[in-house]
Amino acid sequence: MTLEERDQYAMLQADWAPAYDISHHPEAPAPSRAVPFADPEAVLRASGTPQELRVLVRDHHASRTRTVAS
Repeated sequence: MTLEERDQYAMLQADWAPAYDISHHPEAPAPSRAVPFADPEAVLRASGTPQELRVLVRDHHASRTRTVAS
């Protein structure tokens, strides 16, 4: 993970920590994941950058709250 990706990951955690348990496991095939506290069965996994996980989280949140993701 690059320094830029670490910063993006930290920002992702800061933005979404109240609603999602966000973690990073470098050895996993999809190392970044987010588990919504309101729906622990819905595990969001990203194999790419923190931005990829941010899109998944944003889209998941928007689908649950019926808002438009921007």
